[in-house]
Amino acid sequence: MSDSWQRKKCSMCSSWVFYLASWSASPKNCTRCRLKEIRNLPSLFDRYLTKEKKLQYRVTAFDEKIAFASRATLRSKIARLLNNYSDTEYELFIAKCALDKDLYNLAFRLAKEQRLNSRPKRAGKSVAAKRVAKFLQGGAPGLGKRA
Repeated sequence: MSDSWQRKKCSMCSSWVFYLASWSASPKNCTRCRLKEIRNLPSLFDRYLTKEKKLQYRVTAFDEKIAFASRATLRSKIARLLNNYSDTEYELFIAKCALDKDLYNLAFRLAKEQRLNSRPKRAGKSVAAKRVAKFLQGGAPGLGKRA
């Protein structure tokens, strides 16, 4: 397998998309176009910050505290981004997210979680037995217990 980078045009905006030749599926769109497809990206980031704030008080184990502290820079980036860009500057918001690898990885992860949570739940199956088994009755001898 070759480790050389390939490139092709984005199907939406005609910018270059780079991918490795060893990848089984090459990307169709660039990062910016993929970010544009995510609905309501600022609200996803806002919801992430809210969850992180609630999680701040629940972290008790040492390993969890280290993991929570390692995400402090990501939380500050998101808070700064949400404060700097308003709803009218959505294109600038997308452009800023596309430049930062941590932000666009988080955006894709949050979008995937949202898709999985909004998917309808599967209905449970009622499985019937192929044949009815002979049951032994329990209890007093006068109730028809088979010997």
